[in-house]
Amino acid sequence: MKQYNLLTFDNSQLYHQELSSELQCLDINIIYTITKEEALEYLMDNHADLILIYISLDSIEILELLENLHNDIESSGTPVILISHLEDYDHLSSTLKEHNIISLFTYKSYLHQLKNLLVYLQNVDRTQKTLTNELSESELRNVIDPLTGAYNRYGAEDKFYQLTSRVKAYSEPFSLIMLDIDYFKKVNDTYGHDVGDDVLIEISKLTQNSIRDNDSFIRFGGEEFFIFIAAANLEVAIYIAEKLQKLIKSTPFTNKELAITASFGVTEYVPNEEMSTLIKRVDILLYKAKESGRDKVIAR
Repeated sequence: MKQYNLLTFDNSQLYHQELSSELQCLDINIIYTITKEEALEYLMDNHADLILIYISLDSIEILELLENLHNDIESSGTPVILISHLEDYDHLSSTLKEHNIISLFTYKSYLHQLKNLLVYLQNVDRTQKTLTNELSESELRNVIDPLTGAYNRYGAEDKFYQLTSRVKAYSEPFSLIMLDIDYFKKVNDTYGHDVGDDVLIEISKLTQNSIRDNDSFIRFGGEEFFIFIAAANLEVAIYIAEKLQKLIKSTPFTNKELAITASFGVTEYVPNEEMSTLIKRVDILLYKAKESGRDKVIAR
């Protein structure tokens, strides 16, 4: 079973040893961070089941971290515990109530309270993960294209929402590649729709094997596909698109060994723009690639 991840945020480092000693009997992976930047860097690529924050830190830095967590939909639901010398809990609670604070402990007794709470949370987490996995499998069927295994339009909306939340939380850029198989109608007309489907399936597998795990491949309709390139500016997305263009062109498809090419439009997300606006911009670039001779990458 996957370990329970506890992320701590404490610039004094005074409590690291006693925390490790007290929790060593539990199956918990403790990640220690001493700056807001370290905590956010961990959360950008990893999951925390619980976040422990020591109030001895600068209050502005704590609020900035909590705001970052609130903006990232992948971390916004992560429970947070505050360890504090403060007695004015009512004031603190009203200030932080929107940031998923589940408990406030004093330094004097927090280790015993934390240990008991962690045992409870681990048991709850195991039950929730079982239910979540069952629900995820059901939901996944609704956002996956059955022919190619790519995400469908509903999946595209979910991925867009996740990526824009990371822009808000971490100022992390992302880009969009749109590709369209050249002369695909001719493939269907000449060889039949079964061969056409095989081309779609093989191009999908080729593309999914060529992009990173955190990128998202989407069938938007017919022979049109999107790729959300996470944590990437325009320059990185252009490099990936050009690599895919050459790979598709050099690969024989189906048992007919068909020569296939694709045209590409590439653009970088502009903060606060709607998904429909982003799609319109990349669609114009794809159109220019087709109008200028196909088998091209046009970016802006």
